[in-house]
Amino acid sequence: MPVDEARRHALYTKLEQGLGAEEAETFMQLTPPTEWTHLATHQDVTNLRIELEARIENVRVGLEARIDGLETDLRATEARLIGELHRLLRLQTIWLIGAIFTLAALILTAAKYL
Repeated sequence: MPVDEARRHALYTKLEQGLGAEEAETFMQLTPPTEWTHLATHQDVTNLRIELEARIENVRVGLEARIDGLETDLRATEARLIGELHRLLRLQTIWLIGAIFTLAALILTAAKYL
């Protein structure tokens, strides 16, 4: 049932008798002239808290899954890079050994003719 000005005034009068004029005025300023059905109840706030906690938990679980996926991707990339580095170092070593032997053979050949 909607609260009209007559009912608000009756409430103010009761509050004024029980609490005093200043406290009654403060209370009336804190309660807007609206239907009481529009005000949130303790149960409304509790339900909202539960819903927000569930949403936050879903976000946390989603973020953990994404972070785990990124960590897995990072480890796989690291393994590929290490494998490629080993392959290139092995190839470089083979080329350097070949170049050293070739240079040594050239030096020995040149030393024979001098």
